[in-house]
Amino acid sequence: MIIEYKVPETVQDWRISLKFTKDISTRNFVIDKAMVTLPKAPATNDSFCLRPRPYNKNLKANTTLRLEFSCYKAKLYEAAPNAFFVLHSDSAMCEDFDLPAPVPGPAVPLETATATVIRQWPPNNFKMKFELQVINSVRGGWRIALQFSKPVAEISNLNTAKFLSKSKDGLTYYIENFPGQIQKANLKQCEKIQIEFSGKLASSSDKPLTAQAVFERKEPQYTEVNPQGTCPTKSS
Repeated sequence: MIIEYKVPETVQDWRISLKFTKDISTRNFVIDKAMVTLPKAPATNDSFCLRPRPYNKNLKANTTLRLEFSCYKAKLYEAAPNAFFVLHSDSAMCEDFDLPAPVPGPAVPLETATATVIRQWPPNNFKMKFELQVINSVRGGWRIALQFSKPVAEISNLNTAKFLSKSKDGLTYYIENFPGQIQKANLKQCEKIQIEFSGKLASSSDKPLTAQAVFERKEPQYTEVNPQGTCPTKSS
């Protein structure tokens, strides 16, 4: 990350209040051109106070203070936070500030896929698969609602996802990326995921089994919107 601030007038001393949109890890959090102190409330790791090095304590008017730093997310598989800062001129203290209200982005298109039955065998067992393509990027993980045409007693053998919960009537199952693992938690624009699973119907029925997969982001506020609004399709 980079902090850049153009100094409007001469500054004899300064502090910078740096605030993230979520907690970060304090492991190896250093800045080469500033010194970092932890916030007064140690229970949270989202706010930090930066103070100058001896050589950049005094800043001339119309110069630019540039600070570059790296830090670690508190949880590896989550989306990286955004950060905001306030520079306090001629001050020896940092003050807390409110983060700006999130700006509503464009409506995220509904990303769905139809699951296909691969195999069925007695008494009520089945296997299905689906391929789902996201339009916008995914940062911080996802959930998928599997909406079945008839009640399902259980699902198992998920290849790239984890069972989360189900509705009482057995018509909707919720699955998610493996928590604690960054693999497949973050997806690029237009990336596809393929999921297979086995299941067992709650009872026998002549009605055909169908299922719709509906995609949902765990942290939609960190989505990078696809400017095209759609994904290219292969020409036939």
